[in-house]
Amino acid sequence: MSFYQANLKKRQNGGRRTWPDIFIAKPCDGYAGLFIEFKRDGTRIKKRDGSYVSDHIAGQVKLLSLLEDQGYLVVFAVGFDEARWVINSYLGSG
Repeated sequence: MSFYQANLKKRQNGGRRTWPDIFIAKPCDGYAGLFIEFKRDGTRIKKRDGSYVSDHIAGQVKLLSLLEDQGYLVVFAVGFDEARWVINSYLGSG
């Protein structure tokens, strides 16, 4: 994400940098919708000891957990192929 895109997203989300990258507003399989946090190929979410690799990711997990408690399906998608699989699986075409 470019500097401009990051600033625009930050302003749109009330300054919350942890807000997920995409929301699919289609209820499906008992979920109210799907939130996805995209990560680049090769990105690690957790360390070997089970802790998160950064405070930023820990904050994202906290927000995703709150959204999950509200009835949404929430996921990290690492890389394009995983993101495509998550979306296709949720929408029922994969």
